[in-house]
This record gives sequence, structure tokens and C-alpha cells, in this order.
Amino acid sequence: MERPNILLSTSLGAEKNYIDAFEQHGFSPFACYLPNDTGFDALVLCGGGDIDPSFYGEENLGSYPPDIDRDRAELLLFEKYFSLGKPIFGICRGCQLINVALGGKLIQHLPTYSFHKSGCDADLVHIVENQKDSVFYLLYGDSMIVNSAHHQACSVLGDGLRAIQRHSDNTVEAIAADRILALQWHPERMTCGFSDPKYSDPNKIFEVFKNMIN
Repeated sequence: MERPNILLSTSLGAEKNYIDAFEQHGFSPFACYLPNDTGFDALVLCGGGDIDPSFYGEENLGSYPPDIDRDRAELLLFEKYFSLGKPIFGICRGCQLINVALGGKLIQHLPTYSFHKSGCDADLVHIVENQKDSVFYLLYGDSMIVNSAHHQACSVLGDGLRAIQRHSDNTVEAIAADRILALQWHPERMTCGFSDPKYSDPNKIFEVFKNMIN
């Protein structure tokens, strides 16, 4: 099987973990800040800062200073890949971007913030519950253990999206639609040099994305 060529849309200087993880799992990734290229097999929208609330019709009620250029570029990039029917994978901010692009809204600052993001650089670790009709349920059963480093999450879901994973406080932890999979957590920080037996096996997630492409 050929290695799928995937485009990673990343923050400035934050591409290494994503490149390492996707290369290890059989992809040929190209990372870029503000990309505008539809010639890849699939798109990965990576983590980063908050999306400007104006893109989902709200005032700033707890969002950190946005990167408007990145917001605009990724919303346009999503629209192009989506219209072409190419697979799209979202990670953390990427999950939120997909939701906004399809007309959804975000919780700008989770009331249960301390369950999802630590006060330092280290990720939290917590259990998430898999919906019974989801790919996660088939792979992992009722629940799995993931990392967590976010203070926002999807609230109103965008057109065609469904929540396939939640935290016990009802925070959406993963969403999906046809040829779309998006996680609120960071699989790239559960593999390679970040591997840890406390996590559920992240390798299966990369295989799911690869199967979406092939």
C-alpha cells in the first residue's frame, strides 16, 4: 500500500510532533502554516489557539487572542477539501475548526476547565466514553484513556456532524461525519516519544484515518 500524501495545517513552529507521528504510521506528511493546496490525498487540521468567535457569530466571551489569518486560511481550506470529498482529520483546534466550518458553535471557556487542561505544559489524562454506534466503540469498547489540553469544545454541532465520544461532564471529545473524523485530544502526543502505557493504544486511530483515504 502506498503512503498517503497528507497536508498538515499547523501553527508556526509546531509541526514536528505531527510530522513524526504521521510518518511513523505510514503517511507522507507535508506541514505548513496557512497552506492553500488541494493536491494532497487528505487534510489534517492540527492543534493551536482559539478560533475567533466572530466566525460563529459570537462576541469574545473567554477566547484567547486569535490568529485571524490562520482562521480564514483553514476555513477556506476545509471548504475546498470538503467540496472535493477528500478525507479530513481534526485534532483539538482542528476539531473545533471543522465544527465552526459546518455552522456549529463552541463553548468559549469550559466551566469544567480543570478537568481538561492543567495549569502547566503537561497534558492531563482522563477517560472518555465512546458512543455505541461509533468506530471508537468497535475498537476500544465503552471507554478509552486519552490526553487532554483544551479549554474550549464543541457546543452546537455543525451540519451533518455527530458526537461519537464524550467526557463524563458531557464535553464532546470527538465528532464524525462522512469522510470526517475529529478529536478534541492529541493522538500525536500519545505515540512516538510520548508513548505511555497509561494511554489507550493510539495506533488504531491512525489506521482509521488511513482507511478513510484508501
